[in-house]
This record gives sequence, C-alpha cells and structure tokens, in this order.
Amino acid sequence: MPDPLRLLLDQNFPQPVFDPAQLDATVTYRHLSDWEPHLARVQTPDWLVYLAAEHSNEFDGVVTRDHAQIAQEEELVAIARTKLSLITWRKPIEDAVTEWGQLLAYMPKVKGRIAASGPAIFILPVPLLTAQNVEQATRLTHQEAARQEKSYPELRAGAIHTMREELLHRGMGHLEHLLE
Repeated sequence: MPDPLRLLLDQNFPQPVFDPAQLDATVTYRHLSDWEPHLARVQTPDWLVYLAAEHSNEFDGVVTRDHAQIAQEEELVAIARTKLSLITWRKPIEDAVTEWGQLLAYMPKVKGRIAASGPAIFILPVPLLTAQNVEQATRLTHQEAARQEKSYPELRAGAIHTMREELLHRGMGHLEHLLE
C-alpha cells in the first residue's frame, strides 16, 4: 500500500471530532495546534506555516478555510516554492460538518490529481442543494410508472405485493401497516 497523503490542517480549520482514518486510511490529518502549537498560539503568516511544513518533510499539503491565501503574494510565492498542495474552498463555509464532509468526499479526486500531476492548489466548490437536486417520491413514482407504461396504481400495487411478501418472509409483518 502506498504511503498515506499527509495533510496539515491550519489553525482556522476545525479539529476532527471523529477518526478520519476510519473513513479513509490513505490520508492522515494533523492540526497545526497539535503539530507546532507555538505557531498556532500567535498570529503567524500563512506563508511561514507553508515553509515550516515543507521544512519538516511531514506533510504533502495544507488544508485551510482561508481562500484569500491564494490571492496573497507571499503565500503564493511560498506555496510555489514547496512541494505542498493547498486545499481550500471557493467561498468560506464556516460549518465543520460540511467542511469535513466535503473534504473527505473530494479526497479521492485530490489524491488522484496529486499522483498524476504533482502538488496543486485545490479550490473546492461551494456545496449547494438546489431545486434540481430535490425530488418528491410520489412524482418520481409516477414518472417510473409512465416509463414502464403502467398506471401509478398498477406500479404501486406490484411494489406493495413484493414488499409484503418480503416482510412476511422475514417475520416482520408488524411493518406491513406502513404500506397501507
């Protein structure tokens, strides 16, 4: 198995309250406050964090909430002088669950890009739940019936019959009333 991707979480990124390795053992995460507490306790320029991380040879990249870093001269020059990748978001999220979820969701793609092309700056998109991503089950059921050239009542009756048989087979007839 190849070595895990090693990421430094900067001071503004939330500490995990779970073990990320249980979800993906191919990436390790270490928070700046655990790695170099003296850098996290005081106002430290981000470029200095990059250089310290590079010098340590303990990290392959840095994760930050601060998108502005990719528009600052010193930060850009510093990251360009290292072999580190930088992962940030197009717009700030400020929600630990969403940030961690999105970071973990994109990590296979990030690892693949780093493996194929080397270090890069990754700007994750804004997570959106638009109207086109929300459906009503009844509407989709009607669409499926039409696709199968059946009436809605025919499709529903067939599905309920199949579900009842399975519930009875499993000895879970107490759930049958939910199909009424």
